[in-house]
Amino acid sequence: MHESESWTPVDTITVEVMPHGESSEMTFTQHIIVPHEEGWTRDDIEKAIREYNSGSEQGWHMMFEGLKQLLETGEINYPSQ
Repeated sequence: MHESESWTPVDTITVEVMPHGESSEMTFTQHIIVPHEEGWTRDDIEKAIREYNSGSEQGWHMMFEGLKQLLETGEINYPSQ
């Protein structure tokens, strides 16, 4: 891959909704495949995976926090970045 080329990780997100008494339970599962360049060492690949997992975890946290706010108040107030 050349520096001018860009790539993004390949995500598969599965959402399961199951009855749970008088309510429902939602399960979110994310599987990330992090592409890498030829010549990367095992350490390089593991570092890239950790970075993508960390970024993904932050995104999920923000999304669920927004959903919680929406359900509790009818509004979403994300902090300024």
